[in-house]
This record gives sequence, C-alpha cells and structure tokens, in this order.
Amino acid sequence: FRDIGLDVIADDDPPDEATLHAAVLGHSVLGHAVFVVEDGGDNRRTPGGGTSGRTPPTGQRPDPAPRPLIAWMWLSVVDGDVLVEQVSVDPGYRGQRIGAGLLRTAVECAARHGLPGVVLTTFRDVPWNGPLYRRQGFTDMRAETIGPELRTVRCRETASGLDVLPRVCLRLDTSGIRTLTPQDAVRAPRGRSPAR
Repeated sequence: FRDIGLDVIADDDPPDEATLHAAVLGHSVLGHAVFVVEDGGDNRRTPGGGTSGRTPPTGQRPDPAPRPLIAWMWLSVVDGDVLVEQVSVDPGYRGQRIGAGLLRTAVECAARHGLPGVVLTTFRDVPWNGPLYRRQGFTDMRAETIGPELRTVRCRETASGLDVLPRVCLRLDTSGIRTLTPQDAVRAPRGRSPAR
C-alpha cells in the first residue's frame, strides 16, 4: 500500500497473533468469526523466487512451536449478509490463492447459514482490492442496495481516514450456492456426486 501512496493503510498494524488466536477460539458465525491460515512450512516465497520453509535439517524433528500466521479473515454479519471486515495475506505468501481460499470460506459460511450474500468494502481501483474481488465474482453495489448497517461501516471508514482513494461496497450473491453436508454423501446415488 505504501508504494501507491496509502501510508494510512500501510501504517495500520494488523491484530497480533494472540488476538487472532483468541478470536478463533471464541468465534461464532452469527457474531464475529475469524479464520486463520498457518505457515505450512514450505510455501513462503522468497525474493529469489524459491521457497523458505521451516524444514528441519536432516535427522531433526520439526519445531513443535505454533506455526506463524500467514493469512487471516475477520467476518461479521450486516444487513443479513456476511461482511468480510478484513482479509489479509502476508506479502511473502501472495500469489498462492490463499486469499481466494479465505473468500471461498466466507461464501460457504454464508450459504451454509442461509445468508443471501457476502459483502465487503474496499478500494475501488487498487489492483489487489476492487479488481481482484470482482474477478472473484463480487459486483459493485448500487447506493440504494446498501443497507443501513453497511452504510454505518462506510461512515466509520470515512471517519477513520480510509477514503484517501475512492472506495466501493461489493457483494456476492450466495443464494444459488449449495454447500454439501455429510447427509448429502449418504443420499447421493452410487457413482454420482451430489449437485453443487
């Protein structure tokens, strides 16, 4: 973000790992939910293009310490839709579709709980914001479709100084998305998988 003049974003420290882990342990889908991705040990990209994992030298056991968090997503519910409050991927792990996987989790969460959509607010034109989410299927919300709770979110963002570049509310309709349950596997005819 600093490279495009968004120092206010670059200077905003993410929650520390203890806060994220505590939020994960106490998560509730209809309150706030936090999803984290830990370092698998072999997928960090280094400036030279290789990977840098926590692979121990031959003959040694892996470090049993908790693995560092490489990505996280914070969800809540506004106006009957799941709100992606924030999704963040460590820059060393970008380009591996970790963020896309987290967004799929948000969509599946909404569908599983009968919520009609997933919404988020973001910078309209920053390549790894608005354009990226649109490629994931999100569409710009018209002003008249933005509910009162999401409008409040936008007002808080404006008050905190986030409107240094144009921002937009985006939504992905989940009404046609069906999630599979263990019962689907039992009911599926042999040799055929259930409809998705």
